[in-house]
Amino acid sequence: MFEAIDHFDKTVTTWLNGIDFPDVLDWFFKVITWLGEFGFIWILLGVLFLITFKDKKPAIGMLLALAMCFLLNDLVFKQIFERVRPYDALDDIKLIIGKQHSFSFPSGHAANGMAAAFGFFCLTKSNWRWVLVTLAVLIGISRIYLKMHYCSDVAVGLLLGMAVGFVASLLVRGWYARGGRKRRARR
Repeated sequence: MFEAIDHFDKTVTTWLNGIDFPDVLDWFFKVITWLGEFGFIWILLGVLFLITFKDKKPAIGMLLALAMCFLLNDLVFKQIFERVRPYDALDDIKLIIGKQHSFSFPSGHAANGMAAAFGFFCLTKSNWRWVLVTLAVLIGISRIYLKMHYCSDVAVGLLLGMAVGFVASLLVRGWYARGGRKRRARR
């Protein structure tokens, strides 16, 4: 099973490497991937939503999910799987951005982005939830396009992010259901 996934991943990456995409796509995906660096856009949006939204739960869910996912993915899963990146495993990969210095599986950009987006998504009906999920998926696609990750790295990262975002939303709901801020304010 894993050999088939690995073969698929390497075939897709090699195929993408052989296509001469327009420069505007290179620029677009560089910008999209940059937004996901160090959780930059998610932290910025989380703080902005925390300040501007009357209901704080979605923003808290977003930031909690991001922190949880970073700890789980970058500090645990990547160290367990130790999958090398496509440009280290395949010959003649044309890089558009510089090499990363961490393992490939699961994609941190995809996992962290989807965790933040889904943590928000599960706690609101705001139309922003669709924008955030779309951005998380685009960030994941950018990692494949830029040959920083294999398809399975991103797919598993997105699924992991959804799971962590859902758990974070349950934690936030539970905290608020038990009195959350009101109880703390009375002390």
